[in-house]
Amino acid sequence: MSTLEVKAIQAPSGFELEMPTGHIVQSVSSSYAPTGSDVTITATSYTDSGLSATITPKASGNKIIIVCSLNAMGFADSGGDLDGWNSLALDGTTLVERRWNGDNIGKLGDSVYFPYSSSFQYTHTTVNANAHTFKVRIKCDAANRYHRLKQQMTSTMLLMEVQG
Repeated sequence: MSTLEVKAIQAPSGFELEMPTGHIVQSVSSSYAPTGSDVTITATSYTDSGLSATITPKASGNKIIIVCSLNAMGFADSGGDLDGWNSLALDGTTLVERRWNGDNIGKLGDSVYFPYSSSFQYTHTTVNANAHTFKVRIKCDAANRYHRLKQQMTSTMLLMEVQG
């Protein structure tokens, strides 16, 4: 039996090294936790959460697997249901939405609160090799609701480009 040992494999000048279909070509990770003070989102239209990552595909037609987890607190003034929406967007276009709701577990002044983690797993097929920015956005379902991204709650996103 023979053993082949190499330090690196390099394509000749002017060529890209071809990898087999299904191979992870590159990955980008990102994490977000507010610094300085918590971030409060009260809008009933989608607002960027601060969690985002950008990847420039090596080739069009490759797939980007997105795995992310947003950790936050939901609040409802004067009680009520704790409902909200999170979405994963690519360059401003919503790809997938998640609605969450939960029973309050505590009180803070006149507000009830509910800590939550909203997870997304999504596969996007690239149509070009331009930079793609994926963002997690949040909106409230009513005016007396809000989300708080706390300094000690870290959210994460992982982008993996897979050879098409």
